[in-house]
Amino acid sequence: MACCGRLQPSAPSGPVTSTGGGHPMPAVSTRDFEYVGETALTATGRVTGMRYRFHGPGATVTVDARDAPSLSGVPMLRARAAVATA
Repeated sequence: MACCGRLQPSAPSGPVTSTGGGHPMPAVSTRDFEYVGETALTATGRVTGMRYRFHGPGATVTVDARDAPSLSGVPMLRARAAVATA
């Protein structure tokens, strides 16, 4: 417990990256998916439960990598190739 009656937040678990402001941010791996259908689509990630909205043909959305396997099974969604960063 901290002074003044305020509780300190618990330490984050798992790998973290810095936001530059002294507050750690959990590192999350991501994947890009492209919608190749004709209208719009909302898909729900099986692991995180997050909803991903593809607004129309050619829309690309960055998703949590943990949801990638379930989204790979959705018709009209295509995983994009990973881009290497230096």
